[in-house]
Amino acid sequence: MAWVGALSIQVPAVIIPGIRFAISDVFLVPMTALVLLGAAPRARRRSKSPALRTGNLSVAIVVFAFLFLTLGNAMEYQNVGKLTSWTVVNKDIGLICLTVSYFVGLRLLDSRRRLYRIVEAFLVSGLVLNSFAVFGGALYYAFGIGNEMIRVGSSLRLCGFMMNPSSYGGWLLCVVSLQAAVLIGQSADIVRMSRKLQWMNLVLAVVAMVMTVSRSAYLGCLAAVFAVMFFGRARHALMLLTAGACAVGFVIVLMLNSTASGIINDFRLHVYNDTTIDERMTANEVGLGMVADSVANIYIGIGVGTFLERSGERDDTKGIMIHNTFLWILVELGVVGLLALLAILGAAFRNCWRVARRRGSERPIAVGVCCALIGSMFWFLGTEGLWHRHVWFLLLLSEAAVRTCANLDGSRTPLRGGDWRGKRQVVAQFDCAAPS
Repeated sequence: MAWVGALSIQVPAVIIPGIRFAISDVFLVPMTALVLLGAAPRARRRSKSPALRTGNLSVAIVVFAFLFLTLGNAMEYQNVGKLTSWTVVNKDIGLICLTVSYFVGLRLLDSRRRLYRIVEAFLVSGLVLNSFAVFGGALYYAFGIGNEMIRVGSSLRLCGFMMNPSSYGGWLLCVVSLQAAVLIGQSADIVRMSRKLQWMNLVLAVVAMVMTVSRSAYLGCLAAVFAVMFFGRARHALMLLTAGACAVGFVIVLMLNSTASGIINDFRLHVYNDTTIDERMTANEVGLGMVADSVANIYIGIGVGTFLERSGERDDTKGIMIHNTFLWILVELGVVGLLALLAILGAAFRNCWRVARRRGSERPIAVGVCCALIGSMFWFLGTEGLWHRHVWFLLLLSEAAVRTCANLDGSRTPLRGGDWRGKRQVVAQFDCAAPS
């Protein structure tokens, strides 16, 4: 729960410039110790029902990590002549921490009760941390009072307890997706907060999303909200649109009553900033040019960190990175790495869809994770987001949800046509298994 609660908290690493330290990694030590010392309960025997047989997400993650740590590093050593500190610390060690957190978390989330409590911890921490962030943003927007919730060197971009507004936006779209799905699912067992607080959490998350001024986060959140509306009913869609309109209206009122001069113009300039768009398009072109240098690069890439080293040799791309997760993986790990990434996302979607089609009480969680993954894929188009902890938390939830159902008596019949929009039922009536 501490690991989940600290997913959106980062601090700069003083020793190595450019590296961001995630506070949640501190809690990996006791988590791993619980598993290695046998304090964590053993996984129950899974159901042999083909309808809920667990997927290949864990296998896909292992394959991707193996390719990244071996092929990616080998190609960088061949093309650059060394393994850079950025690759070893930020990417290699970061991937190891993410993989460990996934498998350790999967071992600990062995029951429905634990799955509920971890989702609750995520949403409660979202409400608490984001309340501080929105309060700090409102202080600056309305009164011009600077604080740590606003990005350093930026006049209005909210970053909360993270260091990058786009990263904070990616975390927020996960909060929006899961909170909206739980509200629509009307399951009081998953989150024990009052519905008023949950609606407040949803509105505050959208408010903070607007304040991030992150175009990739806007795109991802919009896709996630449309996905939630697809799973819900017309009245649910109307409620979500109303909440979003209230959130946007709140930000507009803050801007109109701001004592800071030119804050509306600054907001408009950040959203329609052609310079950053041109820089990213240039980086994309240079990366694709590196891949096209040889046939081998197309299949196995140029190596992790190679683009950052080689692009520094050009004045027009010096110091920038590829802000597109799919393109970054294609450039540095080739088609092989991109297929491994797509296998991870495909397996996670498959898990969520299986659970969402059943009459189980895990269904709101599966729907929320599915919508958050859809939003994250659009968010990936404008940022390098695969190494963010909240993305791997989604992967963990997708596998934990399907395993929880499979570990129990999964003999329920799925909704006709796989429609999630069934009639409202008491949670006890559509449990997919016996009580955990």
